[in-house]
Amino acid sequence: MPSENPEKKRRKRETAQHSRERDSTPLHCSTVSTALHHMGMDRGAHPRPSSPMSAATSRRSPLWWCVVLLLAAAAVALAPTSAVSAAGFSCRSGTRPVVFNFGDSNSDTGGMAAAMGWRIRPPEGRAFFHHPTGRFCDGRLTIDFLCESLNISYLSPYLKALGSDYSHGANFAISGSMTLPRDVPFALHIQVQQFFYFRDRSLELLSQGLPGPVDAEGFRNALYMIDIGQNDVNALLSYLPYDQVVAKFPPILAEIKDAIQTLYSNGSRNFWVHGTGALGCLPQKLSIPRKNDSDLDSNGCLKTYNRAAVAFNVALGSLCDQLNVQMKDATIVYTDLFPLKYDLVANYSKYGFDKPLMTCCGYGGPPYNYNITIGCQSKNATVCDDGSKFVSWDGVHLTEAANAIVAQGILSSDYSRPNVKFDQFCKRMWSASTVPIAVAAVVVLATTMMSAAAGDGDDGGSSAACARRPVVFAFGDSNTDTGGIAAGMGFYFPLPDGRAFFRRATGRLCDGRLVIDHLCESLNMSYLSPYLEPLGSDFTNGANFAISGATTGPRNTAFSLHIQVQQFVHFKQRSLELASRGEAVPVDADGFRNALYIIDIGQNDLSAAFSSGLSYDDIVRQRFPAILSEIKDAIQDLYYNGAKNLWIHGTGPLGCLPQKLAIPRADDSDLDPNGCLKTLNAGSYEFNSQLSSICDQLSSQLRGAAVVFTDILVIKYDLIANHSIYGFEEALMACCGHGGPPYNYDFNVSCLGPGYRVCEDGSKFVSWDGVHYTDAANAVVAGKILSAEYSRPKLPFSYFCNA
Repeated sequence: MPSENPEKKRRKRETAQHSRERDSTPLHCSTVSTALHHMGMDRGAHPRPSSPMSAATSRRSPLWWCVVLLLAAAAVALAPTSAVSAAGFSCRSGTRPVVFNFGDSNSDTGGMAAAMGWRIRPPEGRAFFHHPTGRFCDGRLTIDFLCESLNISYLSPYLKALGSDYSHGANFAISGSMTLPRDVPFALHIQVQQFFYFRDRSLELLSQGLPGPVDAEGFRNALYMIDIGQNDVNALLSYLPYDQVVAKFPPILAEIKDAIQTLYSNGSRNFWVHGTGALGCLPQKLSIPRKNDSDLDSNGCLKTYNRAAVAFNVALGSLCDQLNVQMKDATIVYTDLFPLKYDLVANYSKYGFDKPLMTCCGYGGPPYNYNITIGCQSKNATVCDDGSKFVSWDGVHLTEAANAIVAQGILSSDYSRPNVKFDQFCKRMWSASTVPIAVAAVVVLATTMMSAAAGDGDDGGSSAACARRPVVFAFGDSNTDTGGIAAGMGFYFPLPDGRAFFRRATGRLCDGRLVIDHLCESLNMSYLSPYLEPLGSDFTNGANFAISGATTGPRNTAFSLHIQVQQFVHFKQRSLELASRGEAVPVDADGFRNALYIIDIGQNDLSAAFSSGLSYDDIVRQRFPAILSEIKDAIQDLYYNGAKNLWIHGTGPLGCLPQKLAIPRADDSDLDPNGCLKTLNAGSYEFNSQLSSICDQLSSQLRGAAVVFTDILVIKYDLIANHSIYGFEEALMACCGHGGPPYNYDFNVSCLGPGYRVCEDGSKFVSWDGVHYTDAANAVVAGKILSAEYSRPKLPFSYFCNA
C-alpha cells in the first residue's frame, strides 16, 4: 500500500521529472531503427504510390448514409471561425487556403508534446493563449502569424489527433528535427512520409463517403512550407571548425531538395522555403564559455556562427533558384530569415525591445540568463515580467513579439526571391466538397455508429460480448500495434498485410487481426485506434499507444514504453482539458478511472539482448532487471494516474520464431523436439517468471488495483507443439517471406521485400512474416486469454465489462 495519496505521489513524480532542454539537440532515436530487425520490419519501407488509395466498394446500409449526411451537416455547422489577423492584412471572406508545414521547433505548434507526451508547463503560452500549447514560446510562432494573414485557423500538429482541425492543412514540424539522419523520428524525410500518409488517408476517407479534411484539389493548390536546418547547422558548429561545417552542407541541402522534389512529383506546386536565422545571436550559443571576445561582432553576436548561417542560406537560396528553373510549373519562394532576425538584435530599440541578447525565461541573470542545465521549464528558472521587451524567449526561440516582427518581414516579400506576396495564396480556394473535421465528438459519434452499420468486416463481436462498451488503453510493440507506426512514421504497408480480414492494409503487421483486436471484439467494442492516427480515429473505446519496434529502453527514445505512458498522460490531460471547456470528448473522467490498461512489451528487448553476444547468464543477470524495472515503473505510473485495472502479457516463445530459426547454426543441438531453440525459450520462460512475480508484488502493494499476469509463452508454444489440433499445417514456416522451406524467412528479402512469396491460405500457418502471427493464430491466442486459464489471478477477461 502506498504511503501517501496516489494523486499527491503523481504530482511529486511529475515535479521530479527531468527538465528537458529545448535547444537544437537532435532527437536520438536509434532504438527504433535497431529494433526494426527484431520486430520483423527489416522487410523495409515499401515505396509509396503517387496515386490516391482506391475507393472502397463495399455496400452501405441506409443507416450508414444517414450518418454520413448527419456528420456532414454537423461538421460544416461547427467549422471553426478563422483567426483574426494580427499581421496587417488578411484574405477575403470565403477563401480558405490550405497549408502544410515541415520543420523544427521554430514552427512546431505542439507536435513534439503530443508525439512524445511531453508536459509543457507555464510560463509557455502566457502571452496570447494564456496556457501552454506545446509551442516553445510565450505565445504565437511565426507560422501562427502567417496563418492569421491568410485568415485561417492555426495549424494543428499532425500527431495531435484529439481536438485538432485539419481543414486548413496540417503541421508536421517537430521540435528537435533535423534533415539527417533521414530515417529517425522526426527527420524531414519522415515528415514528408507522414504527409503522404495524411494525404492518402484523407483521400481514402473521402472515397468512402466519410469526412476528409482536404480533398484532391486542396492538396494540389496547397502551400507547402519548409523551415528546417537550424538544428543541423548548430550540431555541426558544436564540434567542427567553420570550413568543415560548410563542407558538410551538401547532404543537408540534398535532403531539403529531395523533400521539395518528392512533394512536387506528388502534385505539390506552391513552396515557401525559409532560410535559417542568426545563430550567433542566440543566448544559448553566446553563453558557451569562450577564451575571449574576439569572435563577437559589434552587436555582441558570434561571427563564426553567423558566417555559417549566411553561407547555408546562400546555398539554400541557390538551390531554390535551380529548382524554380527545373520545375517550370511550380512556384518556389525562398525567404532569407537571417537579415530579418539579425536586424532584431542590431536595431532592437527600433522595435521596442530592451534586451536583444538576454533570455526572458531562463537562469543565470545577465548578460544572457541562460544555463544549459537549467532550462525554461526548470523550477529554478526565472522569467521576465514583460516578454515584449525581449527578443529571445528561452535562449533558442523568439518571443511572440519578435515572431510578429519576423512575420511582418516575410509578408512584405522584401526578403523573398522571387518577390511573391504571401497573400497570393488567398486565391487557393478551399473546396466546398471538403468536410472539415473540427469537432471530435461528431466524428466519434459517426464512426461508432458506422462501425455497427457497415457490416463490411471492420468490426467484430463474440458470444461473450459485453452489454456495454468499456474503455481500453493498450501499450506495447508490433504484437499490439494497430497502425501507430504507419501513422507516426508515415510507413506504407500494402497488401498482402491485412488481406485475411480487413481486405486492405491497416498498418498491422499481420494478414488480419491482432490479439488485441480479438480481445476488443470479446468486449463488444470497436477496434482501438492508434493514438498517433490523425484522421478517422475513434477514441470512444480508448486508444492504442503500442508502436511497432517499441522497447522498454532506452526510456526516453521514441517510442519506448515510458514515452507511451507519457503519451497516455498527455491524452488524458487533453481530454479532461477539453471536457472542462464544455467540449465533447471520447473518454471522460469515469472512463479513465474504470478503463482496462493492457501492457504487452518485452519481446524486442529480449530479442536484442540475445543478439548482443552476451551469455545466457549475463543476459538474465544484466539485462532483465532493467527491462522489468521499466515495466514495473509503467504499471506504477499508470496507477498513480488513476488506472486500477491492469492486464500484463508475458512474452511468447522467441525460440519458435522463423526469424530466429533462420539464423545459421553449427548444429541442431539447441533444438527441442518441436524444432524450437531451447536457449531462447528458456530466456522467455525466465523473463515471464520474473514478470509474473512483479505483478504479484504490485497486486499486493497497489491498493484497489487488479494486476493480472497472462503467460503468453505457454499459449503460443502450445500452438507450435500441437499445431495440427488447431488446424495449422505449418508451425515454423512464415506464410509471407522468402526462401521456401523450412522457414521461408530471409533477412535480406522478408515479407513485402523484392521477390517475396506469400502462401495461399494463411489460416494454415502460425507465423505470418517470421515474427508476427497470422489472424488465425491470433484468434487462438485470444481465445486462450479469454479463458483465464493462463492468467494469475484467474480473472476472466469479461470481468472488465463491469469493472
